[in-house]
Amino acid sequence: MLPNHDTRSAVGDLRAVLSPEYRALSTWSYFNAGCPDSEADAALAAEVVDSPLDSLGRNLWPVGYVRAIVAAQGRARAEATVFDLRDPADRDVAAAMLIELIYDARQQREFDHAAELYETLKHGTGPWRDSPIAVWLRVVEGIVGADIGSIRLHTPDGEVLDTADLEGKPILLYTAARARR
Repeated sequence: MLPNHDTRSAVGDLRAVLSPEYRALSTWSYFNAGCPDSEADAALAAEVVDSPLDSLGRNLWPVGYVRAIVAAQGRARAEATVFDLRDPADRDVAAAMLIELIYDARQQREFDHAAELYETLKHGTGPWRDSPIAVWLRVVEGIVGADIGSIRLHTPDGEVLDTADLEGKPILLYTAARARR
């Protein structure tokens, strides 16, 4: 949230001019911007949390929608909402919502639960399964920790290193090539 910016008032002004079917969108945008945890926020979320989540709201404010559910009904209900999404069209929306739940679990210092949600994002069967972020996480998982064997490398100062001598230590191997003329 922007310092010295009254997001709640801005949302109130927006809600005053919107037709009822779009008021939920302004509330989700408020939660998407990040808001303080307070009873007033829970009451604001409770007003719209059971509103139908149309495609516009789903695609514009997935993080805000999850935060509103957490504020109004708790994280368990927010997780149930995400896990109930089954439409492949919700692929990226579900991934964004799941990432927010992982972040929320980490904020609550529930690291084991955050790790479970992370594994669900990578390998779960929900619509997020083929989202770009889930695919990327699976690719990275296959690369990190890979055994590269013994490779002789030359450092910029001319020293020769053998990767076999670095066994058990993390190595970031960056390669680049330049075409010869």
